[in-house]
Amino acid sequence: MNNKDVLTWIISNYSLDVSEAQSPWYADQFHARGFGQTNGEYGSVAQIAHFVSYYQNERRQEQKPSYNQLLCPELMLFVAELAGAPRRVLTQAADIISAYEQAFCLVDAGNAEQAEYSKAPTKLLGLDSQGRKKGSYLLSNAVSTLVFYAFKQCLHIHAINAAFRQAHDMVELHLMLEEHVWDQDSLHANCLKLLQSGSSYDALVLSIATELLCESSCFADIMSPTSKQSYVSKKLLPYLESSAEGRVLAHDIASHLAA
Repeated sequence: MNNKDVLTWIISNYSLDVSEAQSPWYADQFHARGFGQTNGEYGSVAQIAHFVSYYQNERRQEQKPSYNQLLCPELMLFVAELAGAPRRVLTQAADIISAYEQAFCLVDAGNAEQAEYSKAPTKLLGLDSQGRKKGSYLLSNAVSTLVFYAFKQCLHIHAINAAFRQAHDMVELHLMLEEHVWDQDSLHANCLKLLQSGSSYDALVLSIATELLCESSCFADIMSPTSKQSYVSKKLLPYLESSAEGRVLAHDIASHLAA
């Protein structure tokens, strides 16, 4: 299927005239509680309308799905739900975003003052000038980026996207995913444990760095080697190198990746 095929199926089978508050979709229930993107034109609309509006663009319609590259967690949840992902999978993936946002005081972030209570420096939170979460807020710092990778792994968004690209229609897609193994319980549990353990942003970054050095870490397989290299060099090492303890770990990580 291409995006136009998916759009046609959605428009033929679902009502687009639904408010977020009254929506039956799990993605909307998640977003209505204050999680996910809060700025821009999609800040308070139902995710079915968000999806249709975004993919009605003529150029995007003819493209194959690339839903694993979306940035908004609430829109990814909608895609996964549309594909038939079990509710347990949706809630486990959403739990990771919820835990991150609660830890950093970002739930329903809509004003700059709220961010002052966060564990992280305001500039690292991915907020706009009004303190609202931008679409790319989950790629704004070393903690949020790892959270985003873990969220996508728990949501099985790569497998879901592959099924959208391979299937000829939604019936075939649902049949393909019926055989999928949805287990990510250990990643979910360990990610929550990590997010709930840090008393500060610095402590969480050090915990993540330590986890990444462990071959048996639950985070070992959530990134491709190329993505891990990019994450470490662009997000993790620059922050670690700002402290003496962090510099030791930064050296160890660089050596570990070079080995």
